[in-house]
This record gives sequence, C-alpha cells and structure tokens, in this order.
Amino acid sequence: MSMPPVRYASSDGVEIAYQVLGEGPPDVVSVAGALTHLGVLWEHPGYRRFCEQLASFSRLILFDKRGMGLSERVRAGTLEERMEDVRAVMDAAGSEQAALIGVSEGGPMSMLFAATYPERTRGLLLIGAEVKEEITDDWPWGETTREEFEDWMLQVPERWGKGLAAPVLLPEEPDQEAAKAWLGKLQTASATPGDAVAFMRVGPRDRRPRRRPVDSRPDADRTPGRRRRLSRGECPVSRGQHRRRPLRRAARCEPRAVVRRRGRRGA
Repeated sequence: MSMPPVRYASSDGVEIAYQVLGEGPPDVVSVAGALTHLGVLWEHPGYRRFCEQLASFSRLILFDKRGMGLSERVRAGTLEERMEDVRAVMDAAGSEQAALIGVSEGGPMSMLFAATYPERTRGLLLIGAEVKEEITDDWPWGETTREEFEDWMLQVPERWGKGLAAPVLLPEEPDQEAAKAWLGKLQTASATPGDAVAFMRVGPRDRRPRRRPVDSRPDADRTPGRRRRLSRGECPVSRGQHRRRPLRRAARCEPRAVVRRRGRRGA
C-alpha cells in the first residue's frame, strides 16, 4: 500500500496534518506517542503493516500532533488544546464517532477526549499510557521523580537525533544500527530538541486536566453529583450505558501495567 495522501484540519487556527486509510465502519483514530511524522513513520515496514491490518476492518485516521511532523510548527500547547486537535481531525474526516487508540503520551489525550466527548467515543484502547508520570508519595507507580525528569530534560539536546532509545523502543529489530538511524531521523523530523522538551513538559505530570470534562450527550444526567464524578476522571464505559469506570482507580489496580523505563520518551 502506498502512503495515504496528507490532508489538513484546522484546530482553532492551527493546521493539523492527517491521513485516512481503509473504508470502515468503524472509525479508529490513532493518537500516537511522543514522536510523530506521518511520512517517516510510513517508511517503517512494521508501522505500515500495523496500519494496513487496522485499515483492513476499519477506517483508520492518523495525524501528527500540533507542533510536530507535518502539522503546523507551534509549541505543544496544553493537554486540552491538543485534545481538541483530535476533535478537529475527526470533524475534517467526517467522523462522528470513533474508537481511540492512545499510545504512550497519546493516552492522556485519549482519556480526556473520551471524558469530554463520550458521545463521539466508541471505545478506548490504551497502550503504554500513564495517568501520571511523576513519582510522588501518593503515586508510587509513576515513571520518574521530578529530579530525574529534570535531569533527563537536560540530556535531550545532546541525545536528539541519535536514536539511542532504539534498543528499548525497537528491541525486535534485527539490525539495531539501522533502527537507530531510522529513529534518529524520526526524532529530527518530528521536532527540534527545544520543541521536544516543551512537548514532554506538557505530558501527564499531573492526573487532573485543567478543564473539567462534560458529558455533552442530549440525554446526559447533568446533576451536580454526575458532574463531580466526571471531574474526578470517570467516564461511561460505552454509549447508552450508565456504568462508569474510574480511570484513576483502574490505574491503581494495575500498577504493573505502568512500564517504568526512561527510554519510552523516545530520546
């Protein structure tokens, strides 16, 4: 399959690059992790196979985050602003409802989208995603302490473009030197070192979004108790159901699912 054409959606004046492949239904939106460049990602055979397999039974929507890859090069923005980019891409692609695949840093964006727009969320699949990265007294399942994170940020400019995290991110690649070269290309094509640091600082360092999610379904229960439950991170399991899964509580039940490895950031 050849690379799908790149199109652009406008998210509050910021141009977001996206691609669509497959027919569907259903619609599936891939919310990728720390590094995105639609062109460079498509060069990797494993990535292409992954997309082709998903597109064999769905209409797959891919996009570059704002400030990255082929999207407009602005600074990362808030988690809420980047979450709205998902909505803008869905609108441009004519998708009324989709299942979201949130990978790594794309996980918090996907969780916030699902809580804010439950009527547009068919399902939510999280891969290597975290509710909160920072290790604190009340959250021992994080990835790093604040001091470790700041030390890592100082190392990013020196490491950027070298693909040094390839053994962690691409452990099954038989040619690790080629994997490093490709990952280094993805790094430099995705963002500058300064933009990468700015993006990582907007990641899930805290559990709570700045804006409270609101259930916007026409039949939504808008009682104060319902709003409080949503603001604590609870969202409907699926449309039409009234069972709710507390996101934070679910994460606490599976601490081993949080992979604590520094290389996950892609630097």
